[in-house]
Amino acid sequence: MSTLYASRLALARLLCIYKTDTSIKLARTLYLDALQDKWKIDRKQLITIAQECDYISMDRMMAECRKLGIRYIEREEKREVPAPVKSDKNQSFATILTEATGMFQTNNGDDDDNQRVSFYSDESQLTTSSNNIAIILLNLTAIVSKYETG
Repeated sequence: MSTLYASRLALARLLCIYKTDTSIKLARTLYLDALQDKWKIDRKQLITIAQECDYISMDRMMAECRKLGIRYIEREEKREVPAPVKSDKNQSFATILTEATGMFQTNNGDDDDNQRVSFYSDESQLTTSSNNIAIILLNLTAIVSKYETG
């Protein structure tokens, strides 16, 4: 396991304890960074799907979530025997997705701006509701959980 990945998860979990606007935003960023680096979940693609989740059908949303996690899914589908049970829960994709879902569902106040998640790239800024990101992460969890045992 990468030290950077483990550090991001540990710091994000620690920041959750404080529940300030700044700590929650930073924890969310750290979870997204960890998902992108370890599990190859593209942040821009995730936020784009989350922006659309209020308007698209469930079938389309699940198809988009499958695309989001396709690298993991294809690797697991190629296995001839099921993957062994992970003793380190930081190595469990479904566990980390579930944690991240909870982080994005965290309501830290009444101010809507605190419940927004942004992605900045050279070309643009994408912003969406943290609850929409939680919905996408939960759907992705439903898709990938069948590949993990234990």
